[in-house]
Amino acid sequence: MKKHIINTILILITAVVLCGVVSAADYTVGPTETYTTIQSAVNVATDGDNINVNPNNGNPYVETVNINHDLTVKANGQVTVQAPTPASDIFNIQSSGDGTTIQGFTINGPTTARGVFIDHADNCKIINNTIVNCLDGVQAQNSNNVEISGNTISYTGSDYAYGIYSEHGSTGVFSDNTITMTGNGVGDCYGIFAEGASHKITGNTITITNTGTGTATAILLESQSGSGHNIEVSYNTILADAINNGESALDFAETHSDHAFGNNILGGQIANRGSDNHLNFNRIVGYQFIGAVGEVTLDALYNWYGSNSDPGSIMHTVEGATINYNPWLVMNINADPTTIYTGQTSTITADVYKDSANGDHSADASKFFSGPQVTFTTNLGNVGSKSITVDWNFGSATAILRGDEGAGSATVTAADGQVVSTIVNILQAPTVNAATTTAATGNTVGMQTTGAPLVPLALAVLSVLGGFAVTHRKQ
Repeated sequence: MKKHIINTILILITAVVLCGVVSAADYTVGPTETYTTIQSAVNVATDGDNINVNPNNGNPYVETVNINHDLTVKANGQVTVQAPTPASDIFNIQSSGDGTTIQGFTINGPTTARGVFIDHADNCKIINNTIVNCLDGVQAQNSNNVEISGNTISYTGSDYAYGIYSEHGSTGVFSDNTITMTGNGVGDCYGIFAEGASHKITGNTITITNTGTGTATAILLESQSGSGHNIEVSYNTILADAINNGESALDFAETHSDHAFGNNILGGQIANRGSDNHLNFNRIVGYQFIGAVGEVTLDALYNWYGSNSDPGSIMHTVEGATINYNPWLVMNINADPTTIYTGQTSTITADVYKDSANGDHSADASKFFSGPQVTFTTNLGNVGSKSITVDWNFGSATAILRGDEGAGSATVTAADGQVVSTIVNILQAPTVNAATTTAATGNTVGMQTTGAPLVPLALAVLSVLGGFAVTHRKQ
């Protein structure tokens, strides 16, 4: 009886496990499949199901996809989805669609609505899509723990437009996206507009410009009822290609306790209207100015401005604001080793780990910027050629000097706005004479005409004879 009960329990446990394993269903969408539209597959799917979308014979799927379950909707190849009208969203994740993933699609405008709209849905992922000419590439509203990563988002137009727009207290991670926003009219355009708290904006490449009368902002951090705080902006590359109407690389708009570090910012202005915000270990070049407004303090210590000189002339404050920027980072160069022979190499390293007060920040190298760029040159030998341009790598850049043009003093420079130099002494390598042989004399054993030594031959013969003797005794 006891054995029967145990077996019954094991069967029930196995059944429960198997039910859990097979609960997710897979649906395929395509022109020759049962489901020829994405929405038709979504309508029959339930939580945890997967929808795989095949190409549509080179044509886009023209539809708005409304998702109200936890689904994974994934493109199987080159799949384009396009809005049926300019005012229609393309993917619309509703409040019951918590946990939904949209992956691998080309989401195509033109539309005056959104490529992906996440509305009161948590834990959603929008990954590895190409989103073109949608007024809002991805918008999250009242949605927490949203991941928007690996997407390529672009817009060209005259309206107000957003690459990523997170509002009304939404939280999430926006990472490794490539965003290009080009305004050409009265509307402003934004790469990432983050309203709320606890976002992480990291590893994105954002290019912004506005050739019209509107402005352009790469990253804007906005407070919503005082909730905007503790946002991390890290390791982004920001390019403000044109300075027409005060393009901003980064705007702390009445937020507080935000941290921007390790960013590579080329062009545009940085604005601060919030309190206790931090701007450290960034590369900031080609800028207009860094400004602060109101009775606030911006911590702007330890940034690299493309010059070892005091950057105070680009700091602007009004209405009692303060910017603490001193000390700033300075550029140095060294060679290891400083003396080599012809044919050898020396490692040339440029870094910005020291500050203007001689403080050393190499222990914080993981917080420094990467990306463009340092140019190394030499007047003797080569560093790949006479010059080579390499990216920064967490505040440091290296080149290899090869002493392949003879002896002398090589002056090696590194330039990123500021030019620094070091000397490598290249000595002529000593001549190594070929080994010579002399006739053997004295106690040296002579050689037979075959060149074989007599002693080893004699020992070999004795060994063989000894072996025969031993074999004979054993018999």
